[in-house]
Amino acid sequence: MISSRSTKFSYAIAVPRGRPNIVTKKKREPIRTAKPRAGKDFTLPCLVGTNRRNMSMGEVNDMSIDNVKAIVFDTFGTITDWRSSIAREGEMVARKKGFSDFDGDAFARAWRAGYRPGMAPVISGEREWTAIDVIHRERLDEILPQFGLDMLDEAERVHLNFAWHRINPWPDSIPGLLRLKKKFLIAPLSNGSLTLLANMAKRAGMPWDFIFSSDMHK
Repeated sequence: MISSRSTKFSYAIAVPRGRPNIVTKKKREPIRTAKPRAGKDFTLPCLVGTNRRNMSMGEVNDMSIDNVKAIVFDTFGTITDWRSSIAREGEMVARKKGFSDFDGDAFARAWRAGYRPGMAPVISGEREWTAIDVIHRERLDEILPQFGLDMLDEAERVHLNFAWHRINPWPDSIPGLLRLKKKFLIAPLSNGSLTLLANMAKRAGMPWDFIFSSDMHK
């Protein structure tokens, strides 16, 4: 989850990554998530001071919730709705350029599709630590011609790239976080930079107690 190759965290409980069904009075359909695989694709509530690496999955799952002191969250997609947020930003830019039939959803998916390939050489060590804003920008420059937006100047590209700082939370995310905050310390654990996560939190009112960002753990 964190891009730094030397990052070390201690985890106590692993939960499959996906939208959490918490704190919502309005009934909504549950969102399907993939089955958990040990060591992969996990949102990780964190029990401070416990080394999950030295524990079996059975031991992790058997631990009492009473011992949990802090919960950390995957952010993009779990707490926030990146897809519709990025689609909206793309559509806003396209309208200013005279497009009336711009496919914002396809734009968002194409942009996000460059995330894992962009991270791969950083994780493998082939590329030095690289801020997620840089990886987002490189992918943005790749896809703009595909969507007819290659005329954007530098200032417009910078503004659009920072759309990832302006992502909206899911409707039940803030109420859920506030409820959890009453009992636990809460924080994002994300490849986003400290500035990105702080900007997102300030704009949307995410009540984090602290932030775990990739650039804090190079």
